[in-house]
Amino acid sequence: MQFSAYFRIFLTVAVGLMVANLFLTNDYNVLLPDAEVTSLLKVVTGKAENLPQWLQAGIFELFGFSPFWWRAVSVTFLLGGAWFFYKIGQRVFGEGTAVLTLLVLGSSLLVVNLAKFATVDVPFLVLSMVLATLLLLALKQPERNWKWGYLVALAGATATAPVSTVLFTATMTVGLLLAHPQRKNLPAPFFLGATAVAGGIAWLLNGFQIEFPDYQFVDLNLRTDYGGYALAQVVGFLPWFGFLLAALWNLVVQWRRGEELSIITGVWLIAALASGSVASQWVLALLIAKNVVNYFKGGYPLRGLVQTGAVLQVVFVFFVASYQMIDGFERLGGAGFRVFMGVSAAYWIPSIVALSGLVGKNRRTTIAGCAMSGILATLLYWILLNPIVQDTRNQPRLIVAAARGMTEGGYFRKQIDGEVSEQSQVYLHGVFREDALQNELPGGVDLQFYPYQNDSVPFFQRYDGTAEVVRVEDVWIVRE
Repeated sequence: MQFSAYFRIFLTVAVGLMVANLFLTNDYNVLLPDAEVTSLLKVVTGKAENLPQWLQAGIFELFGFSPFWWRAVSVTFLLGGAWFFYKIGQRVFGEGTAVLTLLVLGSSLLVVNLAKFATVDVPFLVLSMVLATLLLLALKQPERNWKWGYLVALAGATATAPVSTVLFTATMTVGLLLAHPQRKNLPAPFFLGATAVAGGIAWLLNGFQIEFPDYQFVDLNLRTDYGGYALAQVVGFLPWFGFLLAALWNLVVQWRRGEELSIITGVWLIAALASGSVASQWVLALLIAKNVVNYFKGGYPLRGLVQTGAVLQVVFVFFVASYQMIDGFERLGGAGFRVFMGVSAAYWIPSIVALSGLVGKNRRTTIAGCAMSGILATLLYWILLNPIVQDTRNQPRLIVAAARGMTEGGYFRKQIDGEVSEQSQVYLHGVFREDALQNELPGGVDLQFYPYQNDSVPFFQRYDGTAEVVRVEDVWIVRE
């Protein structure tokens, strides 16, 4: 697949916007509950337990309490993984497929947004991609020694998410040993043994406990709704929905015929889904890219399915956007309507352009429309809609509201790990949970506090109606 000068200009603009999406408002977003909050508490208390946390702990020593730089760990992993895949993937899958895979992934509605937070989802996504690529190279180029690189990637993945790593590598290795015709090129004792040793070391270092905290926002250990998890993998590629349907159907058909690439990518996808992570996003992006390339070649049999899927997602987004605009108007008035309309239009208009490209078999229009619908919708979400979302999520507003119901002289006492430094505590404020409320002082309420980026006192006063909130040592005094 050859890229014209015009398409290279488009790629340059798209890459710039994708990088902007990765960094926008990362210092402003409220911490994600559970995964991000729990992980960062480990960092500020000197109890880092995995690779991203160790990197964040080093950042903490250099910059102090800085959610932007902590979240930059995930962004750096993703950008580094993109560079690795471009360098290696173009030799394995071809330059056109490698570039389109990265473009599809960069316009995803799931991966780019998860990369903006300090969880292990994206670091594990990247490391699992590296593991799968090196395993493929070991299978196809047995004359070269890829084992050392595989061991390094395996160590990093195990240090990031032990349970997911063991499930991913074991499933993929066994799958290739069972299904691939060149299985003899993979020495089973080495690859399966490396997985067993990595899992055993992680178990030993974890104090012989069966459960491993992996701090994923998409968490296998805690998830009860696997259907919702699987649906999220599909929604991530909504801009490419027609190609996604064709890719999955084509994968099944080609697997039955024994086509080699379908066996490899099918095993990779099964392993990713078995690990309960977002690792499936990379292989789905690869499958979509292959079908985009084939769509504009003669004899492609699934054009009707691609066009049907594209029409369905355009209609679906239209109705969802209409509902959101009405809901935004009811909640926020005209401003809410305009914000939702802007974000919806940023997605919907390029989708219509892509649909016209599909019908007219115009490759540049199709690719640009699909990619820009995801990229622009993400961009406008973080610029226009996210400030409103963050405003509604800010828990200090709830604390002040609770303060108004207290008697004069009531106390809010912080309950935080004693090992958190005083410097960090300046940047702690009331992201709390209702089940953490307890009465211990007369007229007082205890709240569970979590880290955030701004000094709590002026932040409280910004939402102060009639309540006065002041800080005296480690006690919050709220007076009506």
